[in-house]
Amino acid sequence: MSGRVAIMDKCVLFTLREVDVSHKPEKTLEQIFAHPISMNMHWKDIVHLFEHAGGSVEVVHGGREKVMLNGLEHTFHIPHTKTLESKDEVVAIRKFLEEAGVRPGE
Repeated sequence: MSGRVAIMDKCVLFTLREVDVSHKPEKTLEQIFAHPISMNMHWKDIVHLFEHAGGSVEVVHGGREKVMLNGLEHTFHIPHTKTLESKDEVVAIRKFLEEAGVRPGE
């Protein structure tokens, strides 16, 4: 993969490497969209990806974080172990990113 992220409906294409010298956000994005679903992800890496894709993350009550990205908003439960605990969590994150127009580049 080239490390590009396509922002659909906005006609914008940017490279995560241009924003951050590490490859971690790129690898996290690839893991989220991997088949079969990868379960070896830390919540802090997901938050880092949201922020590098142009989103904002706000801690709200009850162990949750509200993510705002490309005009969309979603509240996610923060895993107690700080790693994703179920495939459903990964699918929810993938769906949110797809709806926000963020997916791995070619």
